[in-house]
Amino acid sequence: MKKSLSCATLAMLLFTTACSKPDVSATLETARQKAQVGTHEAWEEAYTSLDEIHSKYGVDKEATGAANFYAFYLQSMVKTNRDEKALDYAQQLADTFPDNFMLQYMTGKIHFDDNRMVLATTYLERAIMVKENDPSAMTLLLQSAAQSENPKTDSFFEQAATLPEFSNDYCFYNEWGIYLNQKGANTPSRAQQISLHIKAIRKFTTALQRPDAVPAIYKNIAITYDKHIRNPKLAREFYKKYLFKLGSQPNSNLEARIEVQNRMRELAILMR
Repeated sequence: MKKSLSCATLAMLLFTTACSKPDVSATLETARQKAQVGTHEAWEEAYTSLDEIHSKYGVDKEATGAANFYAFYLQSMVKTNRDEKALDYAQQLADTFPDNFMLQYMTGKIHFDDNRMVLATTYLERAIMVKENDPSAMTLLLQSAAQSENPKTDSFFEQAATLPEFSNDYCFYNEWGIYLNQKGANTPSRAQQISLHIKAIRKFTTALQRPDAVPAIYKNIAITYDKHIRNPKLAREFYKKYLFKLGSQPNSNLEARIEVQNRMRELAILMR
C-alpha cells in the first residue's frame, strides 16, 4: 500500500516548485541554432520560440541565463522587423539588466536608428562602460553625441583616439574635424570660434597622415580657412591641393571640380 505524503513534505514540494527559477538557456541555444541559418524565416522561428518563453514568464530577472536570453530576444525583434515592439521593450530590458553589454548597445542602436540621439547616447555610453571601448558602440556614440550636442562629446573623441581602430583611421580624424567646425560655428565668441576651427584643421591634417586618406580632406581644410577662419589665401592654397589630388582620380566628380574652381576665382578677386 502506497504511503501518502505528509503535510510537511507536500508543502516543501509546493514551495520548491513555486520558487524554482526557470532556466531559459536551452531555449536560447535552440533559438541561436535556428537563427544561424540567417534567413528571415529562420529568425522568425527563433523569435517565436523566444516569444513563447517571454509570454509564459514575462521579463524574469531571476531566470537562469535571463540577460543573454532577453538580449537575443530583442535582437530577434529587430531581425524580424518588429521595430515598434523592439522600441517598446528595449529600455525596459536594458534597465533591468544594466550589466549586459548587448542590451545596452542594441537599445542605443535602436534609438539611434529612430533618430533619438539623446537616448541613443545614454545607452551607448552605458555600453562602452560595460565593455570598455567597444569599437561598434564607440562609433555610434561619437555620432549620436555630436548630433545631440552632448557636453561629453569631446571626451568621447579623446577616448576613441586611444584605440587602434580609430587612431589609424583617416575617417575618424576627418569626422572629428567636422565636429569641431560645427561646434565652432555654434560658439558665440569669435576667439573661441577661431580656436575650435584651428583644432579642426589639426584633425584634418592628422587625417591626411593616415593611410588611404582621400582628397576631400584637403577640401575640408580649404572650407575651414574659407568659411570659418576667413583666410582667402590659405583657402585657395588648399582648394588648389584638393584639385591636384582630385586630378589623379579618373572618376573624380566634375561638378565638385567646377564648384571649387569658381570659388577660387572669387577668392582671387577678394585678394586684390
